[in-house]
Amino acid sequence: MKNVFYLLMILTGTILLSGCDDKDKTDIMKEELQHHRFLLVKANGENVAPEKQAFIEFSEKLTFNGKMCNTFFGEASLNKDTITSKNLSSTQKYCSDDQQLNKLDGIVSDLLTNGAKVKIKHDYDTTYLELSNKSNELHFEVKDLM
Repeated sequence: MKNVFYLLMILTGTILLSGCDDKDKTDIMKEELQHHRFLLVKANGENVAPEKQAFIEFSEKLTFNGKMCNTFFGEASLNKDTITSKNLSSTQKYCSDDQQLNKLDGIVSDLLTNGAKVKIKHDYDTTYLELSNKSNELHFEVKDLM
């Protein structure tokens, strides 16, 4: 009889606690992206030197701006774990001295306009952002200016 009582208490507690999470995954991701600057550290398995200052940062309502070779900006939408921007804009210069940054312009455009899976990972005191699709994968690290 005691065992049945304890089992019922555990089941009741589990059911009650599982109902406490009323925020969906999209809301949590949006909060983790907003008001952060993410420095690009790796693109398709290739390291990106910090001196290149390739980054993306998100503001309210997921407006964003960033820089690879060109600067880019727009407003994104988040659907579950996929981020998309239908109004991505950028400058159109050619960086003859840095082919990696030139390629990154196309990669970031592809990811944001066609949709990228978003993964946010926390490791000790560092937050990582990964944007990926079938063709490309970008890894960023939080490097807020403040």
